[in-house]
Amino acid sequence: MLSRCGLAAIRTATSSDVASRGASYARRGRVRSIEVAGAAIRGTVDGSEREPYRTVLWVSADGKVDALC
Repeated sequence: MLSRCGLAAIRTATSSDVASRGASYARRGRVRSIEVAGAAIRGTVDGSEREPYRTVLWVSADGKVDALC
């Protein structure tokens, strides 16, 4: 699981809507897995579709965030 420091960095680097949506998914137990590898955070999430989806978030050295769902 991500540390509180890691979560704070994601909240700072993303919009409040994105951070709130991610926190809501986590609270509801919809995040199946999280893997942190270097500057990438990968997760598997139970969304609205029948099958779970994978998402990846990258944080660059200057703190910019890019994501793919």
